[in-house]
Amino acid sequence: MDLLTRQVDGLDEDLAILGETPSLFICFWLTITPPLPETAQASARANGAVRFEGFTQNLGRRLATGDRFLKELSRDVPVPMSHGSTDEPSAD
Repeated sequence: MDLLTRQVDGLDEDLAILGETPSLFICFWLTITPPLPETAQASARANGAVRFEGFTQNLGRRLATGDRFLKELSRDVPVPMSHGSTDEPSAD
């Protein structure tokens, strides 16, 4: 039961991070992006629709194949080694 509690707590933290990340990005984006002039809005909507369609297709493909961004990210981030590890590079 303790293991399940720790796993649920870990999932809760992961969900909090996943919720907070796009929220902060959207807030930042809305803060720095100036409004478009009215003459450019129709073109921007059309381009946005095309780009959103590409996004949803890419998302569907990734979800179908199990190719997740967070898995890729975790492969790209180096794992820090503990101080007592024998795998640490020597200071030459």
